[in-house]
Amino acid sequence: MTRLLATIFALTLPALVAAEPPPDGKMHDRARTFLVLRLTEALDLSDEEALKVSRILREGDAGRQRLVKERREIETALRKELDGGKPDRKRLTELTDRAGKIDEQLALVPAKSFAELRKILTVEQQAKLALARPKVHHEIHRAMRRRFQEQMHEHRGQGPFEEPVPPPADAD
Repeated sequence: MTRLLATIFALTLPALVAAEPPPDGKMHDRARTFLVLRLTEALDLSDEEALKVSRILREGDAGRQRLVKERREIETALRKELDGGKPDRKRLTELTDRAGKIDEQLALVPAKSFAELRKILTVEQQAKLALARPKVHHEIHRAMRRRFQEQMHEHRGQGPFEEPVPPPADAD
């Protein structure tokens, strides 16, 4: 069954990377799916283990999203405080302290998720995870960067006062 997951991974990877960004912030779901498939292959996970990995990563992502939402609320409060005339220094201190604590928590989310993963993995799988983690991280960021660059190219010159720029002619 692990071979089936690896085949699905190989067939869906181009679509995961090249597809239009989905609505409602589903990009994180796509990246998490890529990560689970990649880890399933690298660690030779069973279907049951792959489901556990997916659950752990989904829970970590949900926690990260809650923290990001809270961080944005603090940023809004900071802007409001700074734009409202004479800012209350005590309030600014409270808000910046909270923002710093959230930043610390956000930085720990990946490490906490991988610590949870280690609890369900064999020693051999943990070793493979330690070796695969930087490579998979790099692959995800490279795919996201490539997609971002494609989007920027697609929308180049399409500001409110600009004529659309035609795509470059293919060089044969």
